[in-house]
Amino acid sequence: MDEIRRVVRGAGRRLAVLSFSRRLAVYLAAAAVGLLVALLVERALGFSWPWRAIFTAAALATVAAALVATVLGLRDDLGVAKELDTRAGLRESLSTALCVGSSEDPWSRAVVETARERARSIRLRETLPFEPPRAWPMAVGSIAALALAWFVVPTFDLLRIIEKRDQEIRRERELVATVAEITEQNRKLDAMLEKAGLSLKDGPGDESRDDPARPEELKNPEEVRRAAVKRLSDAADRLGGMKDGEKSRQIEALKEQLRHLRPTSDGPLHEFQRQVARGNFDQARRELEEMARAMADGSMSDQDAEKARKQLDEMARQLDRLAQDKQRLEQDLLRQGLTPQQASELMKKAAAGDPNELRQAIEELRQLSPEQAEQLMNQAMARMQAQRSMERMSEATRQMSEGMRDGQMGQQDAQGMQDMMGELTAAEMMDGEIEAARAAMGEIQAQLARLGKGLGEGGLDGDMGQPGRTAWKEGESRRAGLGSGGPGQGLGDGPEAAPTDYSIKKEKANVTTRDGPLIGSRLVWGEQVIGESRAAFSEAVDSSSRAAAEALETMQVPRPFHGAVKSYFGTLNNKAGAKSPPSSPAREPAADSTDAGTK
Repeated sequence: MDEIRRVVRGAGRRLAVLSFSRRLAVYLAAAAVGLLVALLVERALGFSWPWRAIFTAAALATVAAALVATVLGLRDDLGVAKELDTRAGLRESLSTALCVGSSEDPWSRAVVETARERARSIRLRETLPFEPPRAWPMAVGSIAALALAWFVVPTFDLLRIIEKRDQEIRRERELVATVAEITEQNRKLDAMLEKAGLSLKDGPGDESRDDPARPEELKNPEEVRRAAVKRLSDAADRLGGMKDGEKSRQIEALKEQLRHLRPTSDGPLHEFQRQVARGNFDQARRELEEMARAMADGSMSDQDAEKARKQLDEMARQLDRLAQDKQRLEQDLLRQGLTPQQASELMKKAAAGDPNELRQAIEELRQLSPEQAEQLMNQAMARMQAQRSMERMSEATRQMSEGMRDGQMGQQDAQGMQDMMGELTAAEMMDGEIEAARAAMGEIQAQLARLGKGLGEGGLDGDMGQPGRTAWKEGESRRAGLGSGGPGQGLGDGPEAAPTDYSIKKEKANVTTRDGPLIGSRLVWGEQVIGESRAAFSEAVDSSSRAAAEALETMQVPRPFHGAVKSYFGTLNNKAGAKSPPSSPAREPAADSTDAGTK
């Protein structure tokens, strides 16, 4: 019985493998058909399915189903023996032997012995060979059809699902890019506003819900841009009040008055005075600090100290004169339509230094509108503040001059220098805030222009969807054209040119002055330099010499005076440093006949 059972078990294993291959082929074909249907549905309707996971799950499910079905369909030894009898043509010898194997009667033993002999002669490789199942071509064809459809069938997207999904993906990417861009712009703007002494948040509780740096509350780029535009508009309103406010008017009035300051060239404070006159308060403060160090360490000579004292005296007198100059304020009043008497009354109010009385006097002027009265009040207050600042500068300059009379830095001199530095520092900070506000305003305008490009952009320009106009060209007929461009006669004027946004960044660069054409000139008040200008004189001498030479040549000058004329113009040419113009020698007059005959 051992030989019979060994053959039966080997046949059982082969039958299990053959059953698994058949089932696997069928299930693979079914899975491929199902995947093909799913692919066609996806391509037609626009669904998006996780194909990697689907393919993995389908493969594992197919193998598992084939295994489970094979295990559930395994035959017992009797069934395997029957199949083996059929395949080997043994006429149920093995199956009968398994049934009577436990019997001891002679017939049973004879049957078992016969079956044993036949079992020894069975070759399982020949009886139960491993061969492809009949369903394999169907499985291979289904998989090939799936692969072909994967690469060939296009996407129709009948339900517009892919289009909506792509729009959502683009929107999310645009949202991330917009938030990053606006965050960077806000960082740059905050740095500029910090220089101007402003902040977009008044306190820790002033947190805007529309903060573009918080995308969890702003779900699309349009909301982010609108929030940024609102934030920039608020900042522009606040900066506009500062850029054109009281400080701006005051610093402009102070600079305008200081432009009339005439620096003295002879002395160590020439550069200091020049920087003050130009409104470069930072550089002027540095020049003053350098002079203070020179006086403190004794490197300034007594002669330079005396020159510096005289320069300070002259500067104090000029500042006093500018501080008392009410002419420009009077011109502003007359420019607003006031009579000289009204302007004189307001000048007295301004000289008193009481802003309330000045405001009341301006409001009583009936010929001025409220806007004009406010503008006039602002101008008057700015000039009053500038004059007070110059008065303090004059007092500080006078203190420095009086303290330098002994050639050393005394307490009074130090106090005056400290006061002057304080005035220069205050003016510098005020000027820096105004410049920072202007730079921030330029940056805000540039950011608003960039944000405006992303709001409401379209590919067509009106006219019920007609495309934009082409460049202008000569009309082909007398037909009326559609607009300012293209053939035909236009129906109206051309479109107005849109202003280009720009920003100004002030920088000072160290350059080397070289010879070349003048690119600009500016009137600078300073001490007169006495000297001689020979250009106009040389030109006049040259033209006069030519005229004299022509007069001598044509005998318009009597002969006795030829020597005097030549000597006179020769002296002028030598003095002018110009070469005498070439002239032909004067012809001698013809001699009289009586003189010719006398020897």
